[in-house]
Amino acid sequence: MKFKLLDLLRMRLKDEVLIDLFETYDVDVVYFYDRLHENMPDEYHASLPRLGLEFMFNADQILTTLFIKRVDIDGFNPIETDERLIYCSSINDVVRHAGAVNLSIKQGEVEAFGKQRVWARLDLDDYAIHYEFIDADLCKVTLMTEAP
Repeated sequence: MKFKLLDLLRMRLKDEVLIDLFETYDVDVVYFYDRLHENMPDEYHASLPRLGLEFMFNADQILTTLFIKRVDIDGFNPIETDERLIYCSSINDVVRHAGAVNLSIKQGEVEAFGKQRVWARLDLDDYAIHYEFIDADLCKVTLMTEAP
């Protein structure tokens, strides 16, 4: 079973690809409901640390957000290379890439947990890619189908 990360977006929680992935790696799906009655939509979360992946599903059990962290994968890697997903090694690379392919870009900077975090978000037609850098190193890429 091999897959491309962008192809997972908008998949249903019970799609065969996700079921196979979650069963292979013994992933638990956690249900978060609006227990405080604040009119917050329900969500489903799953985490697969061995592959550096975290999944967020909306109330309709559709994958809307995929967090990707850099990890060394020991053994079989089910993630296929995807030419649509560019891993930029610096914030300047993100800016250059956005300019080269004429993409809308948003940038920001924040200090959190004693670390300086710089981010950039590229908005494409039907998804967004959010890059986060700590001390100039890429630490996380987030794929999103819905605005945060």
